[in-house]
Amino acid sequence: MRHPAATAESLDHVPDIERSRIQAALSSRLVSCWDRLEDAVSELVALHEVPEAEILARVRLTVAEEAEPDEIARTAT
Repeated sequence: MRHPAATAESLDHVPDIERSRIQAALSSRLVSCWDRLEDAVSELVALHEVPEAEILARVRLTVAEEAEPDEIARTAT
């Protein structure tokens, strides 16, 4: 699931206090995302015995798929 990234321009109209709250929430969410990734990798390795190379290949594929819409948008303009 891809969501557009927040940019400085998209937050220009947001008051500073609200911007601080948004930034704190996003920072917390980032930590949570890393924790979920670590949990998933641990389970894949420990419980399912998935090889490191397979995990890395899947992660790389996911990253590439996430980047595709940006590439399409750039070539369309």
